[in-house]
Amino acid sequence: RHCPLASCSSDGATCPCQPQEDGSRFTVDQVLEVVAALAGLNAAGALPEVFASAARALQASGERLTSAQRKLLKEVYAAAGRERDVSFLSFLVPTGDESQTHKVKGSTEEGFNSEGLPTRPGVRVCENYYKTGTCKMGRLCRMDHPEAMRVIMNSEGFPIRPWVQACTYYARMGTCDFRKTCKWHHPEKKASHG
Repeated sequence: RHCPLASCSSDGATCPCQPQEDGSRFTVDQVLEVVAALAGLNAAGALPEVFASAARALQASGERLTSAQRKLLKEVYAAAGRERDVSFLSFLVPTGDESQTHKVKGSTEEGFNSEGLPTRPGVRVCENYYKTGTCKMGRLCRMDHPEAMRVIMNSEGFPIRPWVQACTYYARMGTCDFRKTCKWHHPEKKASHG
């Protein structure tokens, strides 16, 4: 079966003009593509209802939006001067997908890291070191303490741990009650232009 619209060249099964399984007419990527194209044409002023409608439709997708889609959405709407349409993004929980966290491998050389904790290639990473950045056993610990997992603090005193999910409270509010003891990632804030 073909699409009833003469301008559409796809078959009915893959046609963006036909409703998807969830009842929507376009996939998230298709909506992003259309909005990005309109933003590139500087059409936000002439078609504000299109941007607002697309944002409402994407808001319904909420938690299913990937980190990459969320980032693109913020960039496109910011470029179009319509950031308020996608303000819902700041209330979404970070996805924790692979684009947000970095995989850390164990140590490659036997010895001690810069904090004086043992590095032991091929041995499991110390769970306490992984979670808190410290080790109660110190030099006597039999586990690995990779230098790459050494916890450093951002400019505000919050721990930077790119191998775990971002702190949701910090992402939403810009602060964290646990400060240096929080077990989640606190990336540096981007400098605002203005």
